[in-house]
Amino acid sequence: MSTFRAKLFAILSTAWGIFIFSNSLKTGTQSAQMSDSIVDKLVSKLGLSVDVDLLTLLIRKAAHLSEFLILGLLVSLTFYYMNKRFKYNTMTILFIGLSAGVFDEFLQSIVVGRSSEVRDILIDFAGILIGFLIVYFIDKRKGRYKRNYR
Repeated sequence: MSTFRAKLFAILSTAWGIFIFSNSLKTGTQSAQMSDSIVDKLVSKLGLSVDVDLLTLLIRKAAHLSEFLILGLLVSLTFYYMNKRFKYNTMTILFIGLSAGVFDEFLQSIVVGRSSEVRDILIDFAGILIGFLIVYFIDKRKGRYKRNYR
């Protein structure tokens, strides 16, 4: 397979992981300011009439899901280009994703004003799983699945 693409996606995966962890190292106040600014824009620009606390919670959880969905895509693409037997790396990809989610929550637990929640680990893992499944089904649709896994 393409070693250049595998290396490229490995670098992108690492960079994205660093981005995720750098967000986790922000204090509770900094994190709340980021969420609040997004909520304020949504409420004012779109004229939404909603419970602000609920919207803030949804924005924060959507951020977890989307960060880890992108990580799941990048890690999956790394293995996709690294090995013809992409399907056999499923557990490795999911383990890397789960480990990243656990580490992310650990970081949050040691930062002032932040907390660690099992629910967030599950949301992070769901993002990883969705990212993996996108790559898996694209791979399967291309027909590569049938050629390489019989």
